[in-house]
Amino acid sequence: MSITLLEAAASGLPIIATRVGGNPEVTVHGQTGLLVPPRSPAALAGAMLEMLQDTNRARRMGIAGRRRVEEHFDLRRSVARYEDLYVSLLPARREASLAKGPLREPAHVSQQPG
Repeated sequence: MSITLLEAAASGLPIIATRVGGNPEVTVHGQTGLLVPPRSPAALAGAMLEMLQDTNRARRMGIAGRRRVEEHFDLRRSVARYEDLYVSLLPARREASLAKGPLREPAHVSQQPG
């Protein structure tokens, strides 16, 4: 995933990128920017012209891109989601552990040569 695309979107800029790697994960074609085929200078130039000629659309895409980064790629939100997931799993994990009984060492560990 391109950090540059995330930074540009977080700055409110519409994205124009090639459809390779993690670019489609960051850029939703037609909503937060435009994705073009790789190795297609004509498609890239066309996308640039499209943004320059329709500045209102470019502005809307920039706003949508910033919102997308805030909702899906913000570090604080990501950490909070993982925290929520871990906390939600704790009761189930504890119940499963209690149902199995106390932890014991595997037989091959407790048997020491003597």
